[in-house]
Amino acid sequence: MKILLISGHGAGDVGAIGNGYKEADLTREVVNILAPKLRQYAEVDIYDQNRNAYADVCNGKIPVNFANYNYVFEVHFNAGGGKGTEIYVTREEKATSVEEKIMNKLSSFFTVRGVKRKNFAVINSVKKRGVSSALLETCFIDNANDVNIYQNNKEAICNAICEAIVEGFGLNGNTSNTLNIPNESITSDLQYKAHIQDIGWTYWINAGQISGTTGKSKRVEAIILQGKNGLDLKYRVHIQDIGWGNWVINGQVAGTTGQSRRIEAIEIKCNKMLEVQAHVQNIGWMPSSKGYTIKVGTEGKALRLEAFKIRVI
Repeated sequence: MKILLISGHGAGDVGAIGNGYKEADLTREVVNILAPKLRQYAEVDIYDQNRNAYADVCNGKIPVNFANYNYVFEVHFNAGGGKGTEIYVTREEKATSVEEKIMNKLSSFFTVRGVKRKNFAVINSVKKRGVSSALLETCFIDNANDVNIYQNNKEAICNAICEAIVEGFGLNGNTSNTLNIPNESITSDLQYKAHIQDIGWTYWINAGQISGTTGKSKRVEAIILQGKNGLDLKYRVHIQDIGWGNWVINGQVAGTTGQSRRIEAIEIKCNKMLEVQAHVQNIGWMPSSKGYTIKVGTEGKALRLEAFKIRVI
């Protein structure tokens, strides 16, 4: 399958502005995060990000042949005082199962405004060439809560979009095997991922980034940490109704999946100094802890751990 990703606005058109961000910058960020994830399952091209696809369509100077693709996905951010995520297809689009999956996946982060129909210039131009297309309004750039959720969860949000497209087109019946392979493009000596309630496994991310969600009341159920270049890790988690699990090492799963059990705390031992911070139910971000042996989270309080971040000092 061949997919084209389009970043909305650009080439002098910043799009909507809100909360210190420009839409054209955020659309390019989403596409650049999403593209390598989708490339695990399909051939993916990115529309020239120095251009403005809308202007190109209006001027009849489109530098690509839309007919060469099976699906074209255009990314935008909304504005106008609302909140949440929505996605548009053309009035001529017969099926919306992929877009419905995208909305379902993104419901873990945003209020869902649904799948809508409107013949926006770019996706309409694509559809006239016989190719299915969609325009995603990721969230409202002028809504502080939406933007905060996006900034704190952008990797997981792009994971969700990727998974929806993969599942919707049946590109791979089970993405978990691929997702469990450490991402060699990540250069950090430490990368990690989490299994999250209603979302499943996230993708691998760099040290210092947030794994999990905030503001969505979702538990972290399992984690995997992976060190390289001499970074040795040993870790365990405190699990609902079980207590402390066994110690595991680099690349192994700590926690449970398929049992709906929350992680309440994490303990890590490392040969290099780490800084670890946890986001906990009813508490929020707890003070970070530094050291070679670190414990974050809570015990005996029945509070779910919702997100965490780790960095090498």
